[in-house]
Amino acid sequence: MRKSALLIFILIHVSVYSQSCLPDGIHFQNQYQIDQFSQDYPYCTRIEGPVIIGDYSITDSISSLEGLSQLTSFGAQLAIVGNDNLMSLDGLESVHTIDGALYLWWNPRLTDIDALQSLTTIGDYLALNRIDNLISLEGLSSLTSIGALLGIYVNNSLTSLNGLEQLTSGPTDIRIGYNDNLADISGINNIDPNSISGSVKIFNNPALSMCSNQFICEFMSLSSDSLDVHDNSEGCNNLTEIESNCDTLSVNNQEFEDELVIFPNPTKRFLTFKTPQESKVDEIIIYDMAGQVVMAFASNANTIDISGLRHGVFILELIFEQTSPVRRVIVKD
Repeated sequence: MRKSALLIFILIHVSVYSQSCLPDGIHFQNQYQIDQFSQDYPYCTRIEGPVIIGDYSITDSISSLEGLSQLTSFGAQLAIVGNDNLMSLDGLESVHTIDGALYLWWNPRLTDIDALQSLTTIGDYLALNRIDNLISLEGLSSLTSIGALLGIYVNNSLTSLNGLEQLTSGPTDIRIGYNDNLADISGINNIDPNSISGSVKIFNNPALSMCSNQFICEFMSLSSDSLDVHDNSEGCNNLTEIESNCDTLSVNNQEFEDELVIFPNPTKRFLTFKTPQESKVDEIIIYDMAGQVVMAFASNANTIDISGLRHGVFILELIFEQTSPVRRVIVKD
């Protein structure tokens, strides 16, 4: 009887302190609404309906999202739009899932999106548009899945797509355009090209001269008719340029793979790398067989200590400037 009463108490406790709310959604138009949210909905961790933060006609009222810190997921879209004084997304650190789309539009003072580090899944669009001072996508480093379009438009301080390396599932379409200083799109290398049911369009990025990366080359070999590249810098202006660079990349990658040696394997503690001459390792990542990161090293060291890993089989990824070879590693008892 006592156990049953305790179980009922636990279930009631969980249901009270973890609830969804607002099935019709909410439009936050000022700072007071955001600051008041925890008092109006003290147990709400998930907003079911569409959420708009800001105003499409531009508002200077909202400067902080800290009042939303209890939220962990959104059942529909989250649109953060037209906020002149919003400099960060602090307050969204616990959000791990957005079932609908994530729109970040016209937030001119937003410099990073680091508060989204817990976000793993977006069920629909991810659209980043006209965020003039956004310099990094590292805040999306946990994102693994997008259900529809990935759109990155008119973000003139963005120089690379680093931060999207964990994105493997989806999107169905990709649009990257009018980003004046974007010079590196290797962050999308790990997207499965077979997941693209629509098209890939990369256009009007005047600093982008190298777009013949692993993903683009594989996608082009599968569906060249669905790849549209134009008005970037020389080397990334048309399919002929990309095809030529992809052919060179393929030959160079094979030579690189042939010269890369990792030993001893199996090992109990230390793992040593012999890399091709003058090749610098930018990062070393170790995954378990479920695809979770278990160790990471931002180092050019030739030897790493992996004694902290339990025995078993792991996947090792070595990230170089132009390629990211993977190897299977066995850790012994």
